[in-house]
Amino acid sequence: MTGYRIANSQGNTAYYVTAGAARTLDDVVAELANMCTGALNRELSRSFPHLAMSTPYTTSGQCIQYSGDLRPDFVASHIVTINDTIRLQTLLCICCSAPIEFVSAEDTEPEPVGELELF
Repeated sequence: MTGYRIANSQGNTAYYVTAGAARTLDDVVAELANMCTGALNRELSRSFPHLAMSTPYTTSGQCIQYSGDLRPDFVASHIVTINDTIRLQTLLCICCSAPIEFVSAEDTEPEPVGELELF
């Protein structure tokens, strides 16, 4: 599991989002996190072809305290600071062989998908 937290502040937005861009800070950071995870996954899969890494996602501050529920073999959480003003918190949980099962707190309706019509 890979996750990150970043405050939606003017400093962070100015650093990550190109002026005039139609993308939000969340969109840009999610894409960067996905690119970093993909690169790491490609490099690691050269030695460990069975490796699978999850798509990174935004985590709330409360998530980190529950990372132990995944029964990980390794957990790392770091705060990355750039130029003393830009802060990003990262979380990495590695589960080597344990099945992961959890219950989502949100009940969501399945979204309808395209239906096939025959004429």
